[in-house]
Amino acid sequence: MKNTQLAKEVFTLPKNYKYTDFSEGSYFGVFIGQEKQRFVIEVYEDSIPFAQERQCTADQKITEEDDHVNIEFTSTQYAKVLRCVLSCGCSAIPKYPKKLV
Repeated sequence: MKNTQLAKEVFTLPKNYKYTDFSEGSYFGVFIGQEKQRFVIEVYEDSIPFAQERQCTADQKITEEDDHVNIEFTSTQYAKVLRCVLSCGCSAIPKYPKKLV
């Protein structure tokens, strides 16, 4: 930011404002995309506890397999999901949507 100035105006959120009304059940942060997408990610090794402990979205489903867990959810936050998958390195293999694969 450049040339910031302190304004005399005060902004107050409405009392009935809830961020979750705009995030469509996704808990990745304050970034909201335009298109809701279904995500399926296989998670292996050290990333399994992270996947099992984190609630990414309201509709998240986790299924356990022999050597990995599958996490499935919908979100409008493609960039945040991509960042999360990349942070897991080879321990997270995206299966859907195609552009994440």
